[in-house]
Order: sequence, then structure tokens, then C-alpha cells
Amino acid sequence: MTQLLLYLTLGAIALIVGALVAYLLGIIAALWKTRRDLAALVAGLATVRDHTQPLSGQVEQMNQGLALLLTDLLAVNGSLAAIVRLAAQAKRGK
Repeated sequence: MTQLLLYLTLGAIALIVGALVAYLLGIIAALWKTRRDLAALVAGLATVRDHTQPLSGQVEQMNQGLALLLTDLLAVNGSLAAIVRLAAQAKRGK
């Protein structure tokens, strides 16, 4: 009877250890895949950085031009608002 309990205990331990090994191997495989995917992501981000780096000067120039354009557009907006007010007053005055 003692021998049977010993073999059953050793079998249960072997099953538990086997299941643990299987799960750990799955985790290792997932981590390797994640490492590979992250390496590809880093390479892609480096490529994006390298391709967009020459644009920094051009973006600054465009920003300055748009800032100048903003003041002119705000002036036009003010003029258009005044025209709308006059047109509304003229319509009410009829």
C-alpha cells in the first residue's frame, strides 16, 4: 500500500511539474516573440525619425508663415463681421 501511494504521489508531482514546464515554455515563447516584435518596432521608429528629421526646418518656416497669415486672416474676419453687422442693420432698417 505504501508503494502505491509513493507511485501515485510521484505521478502527481510529475504531472504538476510537467504542466508547469509547459506553461513556462509558453511564456518563454511569448517573450521571445515580444522581443522580436519590439525590435521591429524600434527599427521602424528609427526609420520614421530619420525620414522626418529633414522636415524640422521646413515645418518651422511654415509655422512662421502661418503665424503671419493668421494676423491677416483675423483682420479680414473683423472686416467681414463688420459687413455682416451693417447688412443686418440695413435689413432691419427696411
